[in-house]
Amino acid sequence: MAQRRKWVTRGKRGQASELSEALNVVPAVADLLASRGYSSVADAQRFLRPDESGIHDPFLLADMQKAVERLNKALRAGERIGVYGDYDVDGVTSAALLKRTLGRLAQSPDLIFARVPHRVRDGYGLSPDAVDQAADEGCTVLISADCGISSYDAVQQARKRGVDLIITDHHEPGDELPGALAVINPKRKDTDYPFRDLAGVGVAFKLCEALCQARELDVSSYRQHFLDLVALGTVADSAPLVDENRVFVTMGLPLIVETRKKGLQMLVNSMRRPISTSTISYQIGPRINAVGRVDDAAQALELLTTNEPVRAGELVSLLERLNNTRREYQDRVQAESIQYIEQNRLLEDRVLMVVGRNWPTGVVGIVAGRLAEEFGRPAFVVSCEGEEARGSARSAGSFSVVEALKTCSDCLKDYGGHSQAAGFDAHVDKLSEIRTRLNTYADSVLTDDDLVPTIEIDLELEPGEIGAELLADVAALAPFGTGNAEPLWLCRNLKLLDSQRFRSANGNSHLRLKLSTGDSDSVEAIWWKKGELSEDIGLWASVDAVFTLESNVGYGAEYRLRLQDVRPADCRQLAENAA
Repeated sequence: MAQRRKWVTRGKRGQASELSEALNVVPAVADLLASRGYSSVADAQRFLRPDESGIHDPFLLADMQKAVERLNKALRAGERIGVYGDYDVDGVTSAALLKRTLGRLAQSPDLIFARVPHRVRDGYGLSPDAVDQAADEGCTVLISADCGISSYDAVQQARKRGVDLIITDHHEPGDELPGALAVINPKRKDTDYPFRDLAGVGVAFKLCEALCQARELDVSSYRQHFLDLVALGTVADSAPLVDENRVFVTMGLPLIVETRKKGLQMLVNSMRRPISTSTISYQIGPRINAVGRVDDAAQALELLTTNEPVRAGELVSLLERLNNTRREYQDRVQAESIQYIEQNRLLEDRVLMVVGRNWPTGVVGIVAGRLAEEFGRPAFVVSCEGEEARGSARSAGSFSVVEALKTCSDCLKDYGGHSQAAGFDAHVDKLSEIRTRLNTYADSVLTDDDLVPTIEIDLELEPGEIGAELLADVAALAPFGTGNAEPLWLCRNLKLLDSQRFRSANGNSHLRLKLSTGDSDSVEAIWWKKGELSEDIGLWASVDAVFTLESNVGYGAEYRLRLQDVRPADCRQLAENAA
């Protein structure tokens, strides 16, 4: 069996009978809503029925008025306006949204240009060189999108070149804001904005919406045109799907299906599956991100801004090829990382620091995340080229990777990020010292128990509660994603009726169980990529299962369980049955 994971149940049962009656939902879903903070009927109704009334006034954001006034002046005078985004999905959708919106409002679309950086050549964020390039092309107003909050050098360069800089960003500001013309960020300490967790594309959208209001344009019509991009960037950036983000994604998902933006339309059609937050997270988002990881993200920006069907088709094909390349790179780096961990006995450390030569830097962050998940501890994956080292870090649990990097800041050339993810640059000679300091810090804040992988379960169910009615009520909680995860249930003492191993077309081995939920009722349960456990589990008489519930209508039943973990209902059964 694989390493046992710790089960932690967060919610309590029997806490929300009033909600169950008022909302006409099964008790388990009412308890779930209460455990997620929607304990009053009014709060729960707002959550279950998100609409435009949940979109906040953009002018509540600090500096919004200044930004709108300057942009309106530039648009009326026919000034050249530039947009500078980032190379991930959030940055690309932010830049595309601003370019398309300003292009419609400008005297000529040619007065508006948008760019995103090349990951290797330019690095992250707005740089002085990018400001110089914009100024050389006659730009008088430059808008950053999903970046800029820490671009102090770029702000100084903009002043020197006479470029008015408007920063739109959602990353945490430092102690001092950059001195741009306007800094629009919901995380500013001096803002009255009621929701601080917008994605970068959400902040860009608020600027565009404020422009529409100032020009007395139809804001509802604008939302219908552009919430497809907002939903795409918000989900792909793992922004929490609560409050305003929930409204954006709920309204935006159907607009993605109906989009008339040629590139996005062709990309969606190539999926050949229903569009959901899961499709964005695991299909569409990775394809857009792949361009920036292994090539030039400018091609992803072109995809979301082109109106030419032929070019859009070419770019969709390019995304597919580059995503396949990204997978190949990722699989290789991950395999070499695991080999490095085993050879260097790194599982004795509280922090994994894996070092390789000439690994594609665009995939080291993904691999760090996979290692952190698999081994239940923070992971730092470093690629060395010559004497230079570039790394990405991903957290496990509450451990802050950026705080860990602060403890060795004098060994780093540069670093940044947040508690769960960060990046850094260093000289190769410093890596041994960095590893020592990271683990010294981890020793001071992590216990052995912290290194046990944990599954956070929403609620425990009785076997008889599993059914189509529960599935239907859970569907009302969608869209699911960060901050509003698909409910994870625990059910104990499910009798094991059958256990089968099967393989999918790609060769992966999976497990199919048949479990009893009552005197004559049973349910199918699938555990993906766990086929090797079939012999062990086949010895058990009954199981405790952690799972999500999903529709199975196309396969002969209304629902099935998608397993996340399974244990024998009584651990003594294993020894007794084996004997």
